[in-house]
Amino acid sequence: MIKLQRLLARARANQDGLTLVEVLIAVVVFAIISTGVAYTIVAVLNITKQSSSREEAANLAAQDIDLDRSIGNLFNLLSDTYTTNVNGTTYTVTRDVEWVTDGSVTAQCGTGGGNLEYKRVNVSVGWTGQLGSTAPVHVDTLINPDTRINDASHGTILVSVKDQTGAGVPGITVTAIPDATPNGATTLTTTPAATDDEGCTYILSVTPGNYDVKISRSGYLDVNQASTVTKVISVTASSTASVSFQYEQAGNLSVNYPALTSIPTNLDTSYISTYGTYTTGAPVSPQPLYPFSSGYVVLAGDWDDPAAPGGGCAAPDPAAWKAGTALDGTSVPDGVRPQPQAAAAGGSSPSFTVPMGRFTISGLALNSGLFVTAVQVNGNAATGDPGCATANLSTYKFAKANLLTSLSSFALPYGTWKIYTGSSAGALTTQVAISKLAVVGGHGGTQSSNGGTITLDPRGS
Repeated sequence: MIKLQRLLARARANQDGLTLVEVLIAVVVFAIISTGVAYTIVAVLNITKQSSSREEAANLAAQDIDLDRSIGNLFNLLSDTYTTNVNGTTYTVTRDVEWVTDGSVTAQCGTGGGNLEYKRVNVSVGWTGQLGSTAPVHVDTLINPDTRINDASHGTILVSVKDQTGAGVPGITVTAIPDATPNGATTLTTTPAATDDEGCTYILSVTPGNYDVKISRSGYLDVNQASTVTKVISVTASSTASVSFQYEQAGNLSVNYPALTSIPTNLDTSYISTYGTYTTGAPVSPQPLYPFSSGYVVLAGDWDDPAAPGGGCAAPDPAAWKAGTALDGTSVPDGVRPQPQAAAAGGSSPSFTVPMGRFTISGLALNSGLFVTAVQVNGNAATGDPGCATANLSTYKFAKANLLTSLSSFALPYGTWKIYTGSSAGALTTQVAISKLAVVGGHGGTQSSNGGTITLDPRGS
């Protein structure tokens, strides 16, 4: 009986079904198999899509090459990047173009070499959703010009115009004429084309010799602040000569000078950049300048680097005035240069005022008709004036006095000055007495040495 009960119990146990652990294991196994199947399906779809996209990219590359070959003037075939959308996928087509010379050397615009033989074209096409392991489609070709551009007895001039970022400047007028020492150069028979989108132009069939290559465009300047720029280049037969320019649309500095104050009609203004110093001989606002991104320190006066040969002129620069005792007896700190001012190409800077020293002349008769002239001198050590080399000292002329009161305010660059009046511009007829001169603001003053002077001190003002 006991044995039978055991057999029945064992039978009933075999009919209980799967345990929870067995169910969980089955679910996990099914999930693993399903994930693998799903991944395989997705991978197959991606491969199919990539293959389709790659095929379309190859078609676009071939289409671009066909269009390149159809261009009649090979000089008009330029590098470019553009996008196109096909069946919801965006393709980016990049075309790189470069000349190859007879020496199998790449001739980029602005570099010289041998005769221009043909253009090497590389077209690369990528697309959105492109897998990282999938390379873009590349197609290369060489294209010969339709007409002969080389002449064994003539040369070629490559002209390159770039901005400060290295990008080409299009639409720049280019001319080339025989230099004063022509060495065989002759007048061109055709007018050179303006620079293309890459900032390049090519002058073909040029008689060997020396040429003045000039660029110009209204509102544009080079780094030396010149609107028209000329360079001399020598052309030889069966060769390509290159000349490059840095040229860009000017930025405008919105310069102001002290208000309600007379300033010299011939006032110099110095614009100091990392490239060098540009000095104007009369107040101009706005002042167009090459748009260096770092800007310009703007100083009133003809500043010249004191380290330059001859000693330069430091007095207009506040930073050259060191801490000490000013002429009025006040203890003053080091002078501080104004902050640089910048304007982007084609833009304008915020308005700013150039710091200057100011003084008054008392006792000038109403509408006296007198002219005021200031002659710069070097102050003594007590003034703190860093001075200028003798050859760099300035003379500034003011317009005829037309005073509404008997007290007039004048502005000058920092430094030490003798003040004169006369009946004509620049006349040094009468030196103004110290008793009639007074500094406005600042810590300068007058002194009787050197025949009577006024010192305009930037420190602590």
